[in-house]
Amino acid sequence: MQKPLNGIKIIEIGSTIAAASASKQFTDFGAEVIKIELLNGGEIRRTPPFFQDIPNLETGAFHIALDTGKKSIVIDHLSNSGKEIITRICNDAQLVIIDLPVTESKKILNLLNKESGPSTVAISPHGLEGPYSNRIENEMSIFAWTTRMERHGHDGSEPLRYGPHVATIQIGATAAAVGLSIVWGHEHDGIRRDVDLSSVEALAGNVDTGYVDWVLLGTQRKSGMGRNTDNYPIGNYKCKDGYVMFAATLGPQFARLCEAIGHPELINDSRFNDPIEKSKHFEDFMEYLDPWLSNRTKKEVFKEMQQYRVMVAPVVNMSEVTDDEQAIARNSFVEIEHSQIGKTIIHGPPFKIEDSWEALPPPDFGSSTIEILTKLKYSKEEQIALFKIGAIR
Repeated sequence: MQKPLNGIKIIEIGSTIAAASASKQFTDFGAEVIKIELLNGGEIRRTPPFFQDIPNLETGAFHIALDTGKKSIVIDHLSNSGKEIITRICNDAQLVIIDLPVTESKKILNLLNKESGPSTVAISPHGLEGPYSNRIENEMSIFAWTTRMERHGHDGSEPLRYGPHVATIQIGATAAAVGLSIVWGHEHDGIRRDVDLSSVEALAGNVDTGYVDWVLLGTQRKSGMGRNTDNYPIGNYKCKDGYVMFAATLGPQFARLCEAIGHPELINDSRFNDPIEKSKHFEDFMEYLDPWLSNRTKKEVFKEMQQYRVMVAPVVNMSEVTDDEQAIARNSFVEIEHSQIGKTIIHGPPFKIEDSWEALPPPDFGSSTIEILTKLKYSKEEQIALFKIGAIR
């Protein structure tokens, strides 16, 4: 079966995790993605962890996972010769995804033909215009600007961030979604579009935004300190071999949980069936729940609770999820052959379409430079000259 994005050409510029995660959604579904890499390899190749903890441009986990199936050309994007190459590469593309400092992005974007050139998605911390447009940020400071860090902090303690690069990949997912939309739009109406994607805006309006609460109620949603002891059980609870996550606070869910742990009498217990009284008796309830959990593994808790239709899930790590029977049945993790480390496992497709997805190995640094330049009609003599002056590697 033909992959859904066959025939589409995408150019990725910037060597960032956000740009790489965006363009991955195209290459794995059949698009040709040319990765224009920085001379030093950029963020995506220099971010740990690395295979055997040895720094290497080819063996970083984020590069292996997010650069699958792409072509790599290394260009000095600041040089005049480099800009000329970039212009020629982009001429017949449908989309350019760029994530560079704003002044550099603008110079590249100005090279592209505004009539017949590709559509563009420009990723930057605060957008291409405005008083903050030239500010340099990192993932943590971007997250702080969105209000999400403040709202994820516990009362009385410091604000909290997500795990490293989770927010950045979410920015990339936003870029991929809008990128595919404007490619589809161009196919249908012939109009090219330029998207100015602010990372702060992409995160602030996504998933757990508290703006609606603030606008309507004047309140700011915030995490509680540790376990929720007012309305329970919700959140993570320790069991025999780790943790499980419950969401069983309300009437039917709470009642079924009481039955599952062998204490149906708690359903009508005045300590737990009145919201105000329930908030006073968390420790009393844990005298029933804790012993039941401490004698069962995560999987045992999950299976027994599922029989009573209680909302619960095991908190698993990567070694557990790759061996999970559901993940195996759906081929949620796939094996690829890496040029230096051999066979390795990466995550599979984000959704299933029959025979439409394939994760090919990530490219070695600059492995397609000569191929691409030759296709652009650069002679061998010109390629040598470009290499000599440092415009390519």
